[in-house]
Amino acid sequence: MRRRGLGIAAVAVVLAGFFPVPLTALAPVEVIAANATIVTAPVDGVIAEIPVEPNSRVGDTDVILTFVDTKLRNDAEVAARNVTVADAKYRKAVQGAFGSARDNRDVAVAQAELEVRKAEAVFAQDMLARATVRSGRTGLLLYSAKSDWVGRPVATGERIMEIADPRDVEARIDLPVTDVVTAKEGGRAVIYLDSDPLHPIEAELYRVAYQASLTGDGQHAFRLFARMKHAGGVEPRIGTRGTAQVYGERVSLFFYLFRRPITAARQKLGV
Repeated sequence: MRRRGLGIAAVAVVLAGFFPVPLTALAPVEVIAANATIVTAPVDGVIAEIPVEPNSRVGDTDVILTFVDTKLRNDAEVAARNVTVADAKYRKAVQGAFGSARDNRDVAVAQAELEVRKAEAVFAQDMLARATVRSGRTGLLLYSAKSDWVGRPVATGERIMEIADPRDVEARIDLPVTDVVTAKEGGRAVIYLDSDPLHPIEAELYRVAYQASLTGDGQHAFRLFARMKHAGGVEPRIGTRGTAQVYGERVSLFFYLFRRPITAARQKLGV
């Protein structure tokens, strides 16, 4: 009887190995803004002031960033004076013209120079205006800290901060490269935030990166983005971190339990 019981148990274990279960993986997750406006440096220069504190609300016309504008202001003044000089030369050429071809050429040259100087003045004024950056939309101003940016030289296009709607958020999941087989668009994920681990949040993957990138801790991971389904319409705070359980295709229980040992053996033995 004992031998028969062991046989039945062995058969049950083998049959259980074929039972289909969803393949899952755990990965770090962070709540981010879904449709944030990225604020980049409009000019090469040094940041003079950030009048708004981090994580503060701003209006669509609020000044959020100013650059040291000494050179830009001087360039604009010089360009304006060049316009005055070119205008005087043009007027003098017009007054001195008596209808000869040479006089007409002098007028044409003076007029062309005046147009160039005017264009330079417009460009200089535009660059000076860029030294003051306004938000352009209402939302939450997100950046690290004033001390990280004030007095720091930046290049045109360098990312400085972003403006986001705190009610429009999504989840960013950094899935380890060893678990990428579980990730697919339209797949399911369950998010457990560190601030509220007892209330998991259902989410649906809508974008999966095809190339791995370095995370903040120096690890390679595939970046996934998911839309969260919040109970009661309560939105988690931007920047909140936690753990996401990503669900993939259904596999046998045997493969689910021994996937990592099999992978490790193949990598080590080359089979």
